[in-house]
Amino acid sequence: MSNIVTIIGEFRAIFDRDRICMYYHGDFDDRFTDKLISIANYDVAKKTKRRMAFLISESFQNIIRHGDNELGNKHSGLFGVRGVDPFLHIFSSNVITRESYIYLDESISNLNRLDDDELKEHYRTVLNEGKLTDKGGAGLGLIEMAKKSRRPIQTQFIDLNDELYAFNLQIDLIVDEEAPAEQLANPMVINDNRKLYDLITGHNILFVYKGEFSQDLIGPMIKLLENNGNTENSSMGFKIYTMAIEMMQNVSSHAAASFGRQNGLFLISHTDSGYYLCTGNYIEGDGKEILAKADELNQLSKDELDMMYQETIETSETSSPSLGLIDMRRTLMNTIDIKVEHDSIGTYLIMGIEITPQNNS
Repeated sequence: MSNIVTIIGEFRAIFDRDRICMYYHGDFDDRFTDKLISIANYDVAKKTKRRMAFLISESFQNIIRHGDNELGNKHSGLFGVRGVDPFLHIFSSNVITRESYIYLDESISNLNRLDDDELKEHYRTVLNEGKLTDKGGAGLGLIEMAKKSRRPIQTQFIDLNDELYAFNLQIDLIVDEEAPAEQLANPMVINDNRKLYDLITGHNILFVYKGEFSQDLIGPMIKLLENNGNTENSSMGFKIYTMAIEMMQNVSSHAAASFGRQNGLFLISHTDSGYYLCTGNYIEGDGKEILAKADELNQLSKDELDMMYQETIETSETSSPSLGLIDMRRTLMNTIDIKVEHDSIGTYLIMGIEITPQNNS
């Protein structure tokens, strides 16, 4: 069984208080911004959506603006959004040069010392008199982020040697202004995101999402994966997206109605031989039936699986949960990993499967 199945448990614990969270690790370009906003938009009050959209877009652009094409080939960026009441935390990380480190450290430190009125005045001054830089502006994006978030910008610079730094940035957007003052004064610290950075990059995870799985959200998530340049060829990519849709829809359609969809997890990681897709969600019952079904399928040959698939279509409704399992197994011919965990809420099912070139036809 893949160690990714165990990692799902780590993410469950980390994201226990999160309404929604999403992290993307890989190649970055402008095509992704709308998809990221669409996913995050789903869990944000209407009055906050405009500021949230701007901050996500600007934080994402920060990775592109202050990154370096040559550095990007060696060090992938990371972008994440976490909804932990009463905040939406927007996180970005990318590798920068020492020159950029000096500029960003000084600029953000200065911004964090200004109050709202001083920020507005500083913005007007820079807009009218600022000298444009080769990074696309005179720090206007940073000033706008400080203005719209209404919170100090959290940063972390990690010395990577060779005059390179990991630049971690976190924006804390208040989404519930009526929350207790103590909560409003204590957003999540950026070091919590640093721990996630280590977990995600250490296990080559390309995408992780926790929240409600609805058809409205599955589309943007699939588009985000579809635009990722990490797949070796279009045929492999097609298998990944097909299996991702199947697994996400399984969470959406067959999770326990009372709490399953809100606690769904999906991740995709890069392995030595391909890609590994994994989901986690609460289900009705004790999980013994699906464990037995997966064990049965894992023992069958391709011909036996094809026959079972056809018989299931002819004798059952096409929405049968076992039909998706059969199709995954017969398409990829890799082992379906199944793990069941029981807690005070109910039965949590973790399911994963690897996609490798040999099953990429």
